[in-house]
Amino acid sequence: MDAISMRTVWVMMLATYSVCSFLVTLLWLQNRRRYGGTHLWAAGFVCQALGVFLIVMRGVIPDWMSIIAGNASILAGASLTFIGLELFVGRKGSYRANAALLAVFLCVQTWGTYVHPSITLRAINSTAGLIAVFIFCIRLLLFRVDADTRRMAWEVALAFSGYCILSLVRLAHLLSTGIGTSDFFRAGAFEIVIFICYSLFFIMLTHSFTFMVNRRLIKEVNAEKDKFAKAFHSAPFGMVIKRMSDGLILDINEEYEKTTGFAASEMVGRTMPSMQIWEKDEDRRAMIEELIANGKVHGLEAKLKTRGGSAITGLYSAEIISIDGEEAILSTINDITQRKMMEERIRDISTRDPLTNIYNRRYILDRLDVIMKEHERVGRCFSLAMIDLDHFKSINDSWGHPAGDCILTDFTKTVAANIRPYDLFGRYGGEEFLVIFVNIAKPLAESITA
Repeated sequence: MDAISMRTVWVMMLATYSVCSFLVTLLWLQNRRRYGGTHLWAAGFVCQALGVFLIVMRGVIPDWMSIIAGNASILAGASLTFIGLELFVGRKGSYRANAALLAVFLCVQTWGTYVHPSITLRAINSTAGLIAVFIFCIRLLLFRVDADTRRMAWEVALAFSGYCILSLVRLAHLLSTGIGTSDFFRAGAFEIVIFICYSLFFIMLTHSFTFMVNRRLIKEVNAEKDKFAKAFHSAPFGMVIKRMSDGLILDINEEYEKTTGFAASEMVGRTMPSMQIWEKDEDRRAMIEELIANGKVHGLEAKLKTRGGSAITGLYSAEIISIDGEEAILSTINDITQRKMMEERIRDISTRDPLTNIYNRRYILDRLDVIMKEHERVGRCFSLAMIDLDHFKSINDSWGHPAGDCILTDFTKTVAANIRPYDLFGRYGGEEFLVIFVNIAKPLAESITA
């Protein structure tokens, strides 16, 4: 092979290393927030491409740049790649071995360039240095990681093994035969084949890095799916997943089955309108509109119907999520029927008289205060009647308090039946009562009480 052929091989190597460096840099940019070490892969590949460039420029630039700096850049790039692998698999080690290797390499390379010039010595030094780094990488991926990581990184280990075997073959050839020329670009066919193979293994290494990252991503995605599935099915409240495009129900959890009475086999593959779970369809449409506008709905009280037809009150939330690249709605429903009943009961206790079940003194006076302020502000009319039962004390004294209680309850039922539903009726105290007639003048109020 003539000098042009060897230089052509190295120009091709430069193009290959540059493209591979660009691809690994993209890999780093895509995953820099996920995984450590990818930035060192990119830096390592760029260093090796720079080293190839400096070697290609031999004869144009000074020897120390081409011979010493060029080969040192390749070895440093390989070392950075190894350190990046350690960070990626979580097995950070000591950098002293790499630093010592690079220092020894620089000393031998300088000796073989200026003190005792020898292209064979320099080639042996470069090859031995790369073999050491390749062995570091192989040892890391085969013996210092767990079984899952080995399966994830087997292609990277294979690429470095190929590199190592190729370098050992070259080293054996150099030790037995040498290069036989002082001009590197006039080396024989064996060296040309070696460097062509180096380019192929560099391409293989680039692809193996991509496959390794993709396998890790897939593993983590599957792990997240498993965690989501466990959380979904073990959640203490009802959950349902619907497809965003058409509202088709994809899955429900066990708690949703308990809450609504519908089995998953009855709901999956159907839509909510067809199931008629929402008591009011306009509430469902309002929820969809809010979900589309804001991307989520939180803490919406909704009336739902169970399989048996009974009504329940649910605290409803929903959010848009992505499942396998498709938008879906993740909805949760927490049955608060019992809580709402308790709230109603507490509200009744706090606002109603326990004997007559009409409003108590505090509530009726609070409402009267509000209505009076509305009258002062906007002139809204109202009428107020105060009722007192005559001779009530004599009933209690003659017949006892139970008889008096019966009189009070019968009286309040009679009054409540003869006023309008939106008028306010309350017990002021003892046998005294208040009736507030809303939006009505005195003459009409008198006609109602007559």
